[in-house]
Amino acid sequence: MISSHEKPRRDARTRTTTLLVLIAFVGAACAPLGGDTGSSVPSPTTETAPTGAPDVTTPAETTAPATPATPATQPPFSERQGPGPGTEAAFDELRGAEDGRIVRWRRPTLTVSVSGAATIDDLATLDAAIAAFADLPGVPKIVRVDRADGDIDVNFLEKDRWAEKMEGVDVDDTVDGQARYVHEDGVIRDATVVVDTASNQYQRNRTIVHEMLHALGLGHHSCRGGLLYGGDEYDPQWDLKAYDALLLQAWYREHGDEPDVGVDLPCPEVEWDSILFEGRVLWCRTGGRDCYPVDARTGALTNEAPLWLGVDGGISDYDPDLFVKFRTEDGDVLCRLATVDGYQACKLGALRVVDDADRWLDGTTIYDYHPGTHIARFYEGRRLLCEKPSPGGPRTPCQFTSEAVLTSADLYTDGQFVYSEP
Repeated sequence: MISSHEKPRRDARTRTTTLLVLIAFVGAACAPLGGDTGSSVPSPTTETAPTGAPDVTTPAETTAPATPATPATQPPFSERQGPGPGTEAAFDELRGAEDGRIVRWRRPTLTVSVSGAATIDDLATLDAAIAAFADLPGVPKIVRVDRADGDIDVNFLEKDRWAEKMEGVDVDDTVDGQARYVHEDGVIRDATVVVDTASNQYQRNRTIVHEMLHALGLGHHSCRGGLLYGGDEYDPQWDLKAYDALLLQAWYREHGDEPDVGVDLPCPEVEWDSILFEGRVLWCRTGGRDCYPVDARTGALTNEAPLWLGVDGGISDYDPDLFVKFRTEDGDVLCRLATVDGYQACKLGALRVVDDADRWLDGTTIYDYHPGTHIARFYEGRRLLCEKPSPGGPRTPCQFTSEAVLTSADLYTDGQFVYSEP
């Protein structure tokens, strides 16, 4: 009798970077130095100064950025992990694929042959799976051989060639892999596996392990966190977890009248979701926002600095729980979400963190100086930065500068007008 199983297709989800947008960067404005530099005015205007006072202009236009977004408490990708069967119920589901029978090999050692366009990573994944199976008592030992007549023949082929290998089985062009085995009275005689070479390496890795489990006689279960899950929304990891290892070991245990799994392990939670970002695969933690590049041998590179899944589904270099980014005429500005004395520290061009701030956000406007300690206006066509005076206090120094602090004094202000003397 011929039986077959397949590995559902699941492409990495495509994401693009999306940034909150600030339409225009805030240009610092000059005298008269009264008024709120954070207010919005349609355009620069000129007014006549009182007799004896210096010429003045009103503040230059200030433009408010989009309101900083509050990070969502849940990521926008994938469904939340629902309840799944424990190993006892999953074992019954596996048996259901063969009308309640346990179909398996009866040999202590099996050989695996490989043909087609296997990559080095394909072979490494296959060898790792074989080694993981070998650690389980009762499971046949598997040896990869160089000849073409192994007990399990694994073929890495494009789908239009699958039919050459899958005799007696209808080829499903919607999946990444298929397995067929021939058995007599529940004893498997030979098995064939096909893996789609057009799928990306990370998909093939999971497909290899999934189909090898099929080649050992196991079908599908409904636990999305397990390797033998039969749907198309699963954890992209390809390592053999304790859940499926227990099922495989139980499958090959000598049973009496009724099989006994022995331990009812819960369905493991899905740990990762797969994201395709700028041509590379990332895994993002389910229930979180940290995303990591993936190595074709080891999986997520959690020892590297993570990228982050933003509140809008975009991928960024910064943690959206701690920072927000705006696009300005001068470039992207990264701001801390935390405020100090009513202002958020920001930095032009920062990727991951804000260390030495050179921009400040008051919730509506980005400044290139700290508005809690300084004020700025355009005076005589140039940017004039002044230390912020206290009401009724002495005049404070001002300087024609593009910097955020003063290094000398060109003029002085009382908060309303500028003067040549202190």
